Amino acid sequence: MPLETVTLNSVTEDTITLYVKGGFLCIWKIADTVDQINEFIKDLPKRDNLNIIYSHEISPSIYESKTYTEYERLECNNINIKVGDLRVNDNLRHKFDKNISFTGEEAFSKRYILALTEWHKDLAYELDYKRDFDKQCSKKFNSIIDVYKSHRIYIASELLRQGYFDKGYTSCTPQDGQISQLLGELANTPQSENESKKNYFYCNNIQKRFDELSPKFQVSDLEIMHKNDGKHIYKSPLNWFSDSYFNIVNETCFSNTWPHNELFITEKTFKPILHQMPFIVAGSAGTLRYLRKQGYQTFPELFDESYDREENSSKRMEMIIEQIQRACDDPDIHQKVYDMQHKLQHNREVLLNV
Repeated sequence: MPLETVTLNSVTEDTITLYVKGGFLCIWKIADTVDQINEFIKDLPKRDNLNIIYSHEISPSIYESKTYTEYERLECNNINIKVGDLRVNDNLRHKFDKNISFTGEEAFSKRYILALTEWHKDLAYELDYKRDFDKQCSKKFNSIIDVYKSHRIYIASELLRQGYFDKGYTSCTPQDGQISQLLGELANTPQSENESKKNYFYCNNIQKRFDELSPKFQVSDLEIMHKNDGKHIYKSPLNWFSDSYFNIVNETCFSNTWPHNELFITEKTFKPILHQMPFIVAGSAGTLRYLRKQGYQTFPELFDESYDREENSSKRMEMIIEQIQRACDDPDIHQKVYDMQHKLQHNREVLLNV
């Protein structure tokens, strides 16, 4: 296991706080990560409290797994673990013998701004981008598929089959080259990724749909990206953002059926916010509700946002596709986006001040 898996955040009078990299608390890595945490803290001053910051995606099946008992091997009396699932305390149904608690934390809004201001300063030009609301855009939407997740492919496929694909810009990052060398047999294909979704969003002809889409994908001003380059996830296709009216946010998680009931929000949602675009979220139900609680404003002028309350994944998917089509067909979309510019600028300010 890489030495950088666990890093020290702080040591106070009564608490040790550690940061664990994304992916290292999944089912097949928990045991090794717990060993490394114990090895790491044995050389630190003894403290009663241990905080672990892991504000990343949780493997949903972990909620049903007995591997959670591995946390009881942590050599500390009181343990709190921050994870990216904002519903963790509803989803985690295991009773621990030790004093172990979990906290759901949305960290990607701060992480996204830090990436542009401190981590990858060559991307700081994105902070200077200002939308030209007077411009008549040639496309209605933009959509970045990135990893081959079934819900992302399904949306693009339905837009293609129903004659809406050419109304927008859509790209998909190839899952080949260096990433395949890194992952070997674990490298995803549309079908292999789809197999893990049988409990909540399975599409039995996903490979056929992807094959139909592949010749249609477009290339934005993003350079060719390799998934082992962490910087790429923070880039935005500004040429597409400036020439389309709304963004389809292809979020990481798309389900509301336990144990696949995460509410996990990433930089994908915050990119259109920073760049002053209205958006529709292809993600977990409750995403818009959460954003509104944080002070962001959403877009009922453009979409019927009742999709955000629909917990059935298949129904929510159809509602989202219907709203994308509705927005594409709206003859007043330019004026509507023009009229919401104060709202969009407000959202940008909320994000910049997280």
